[in-house]
Amino acid sequence: MSRNSFSDIVKKNSEVIVVKPINMKQKCQETKKEVKTKIDPVKLAVGVETITNIRQGGVAIGGVAIACSSNESKEKLKNVMKKELGNTYQVAESKIKNPKIIIVGVETD
Repeated sequence: MSRNSFSDIVKKNSEVIVVKPINMKQKCQETKKEVKTKIDPVKLAVGVETITNIRQGGVAIGGVAIACSSNESKEKLKNVMKKELGNTYQVAESKIKNPKIIIVGVETD
């Protein structure tokens, strides 16, 4: 049994589409419901792994993040979503963040 390295996990989770409503008062459940009714991944033959609510500072902001299985699936789904959801939602790819940490209390030689 082989274990995945950190870089494998980060690479796998990089195929994410972010869908945010233009009306920021809309709830995440409404956004998720509308995306599920207008977009059928089975007909499009795209792999969708998860759909999760987006939070900013611990508060749900009404958007959802859709994790796709491949880059081709992500591009195809993103193009269809832009056509189907129209001017009511912002559809974009997630930005990859490079986390920075500071390690304190380590002595140098």
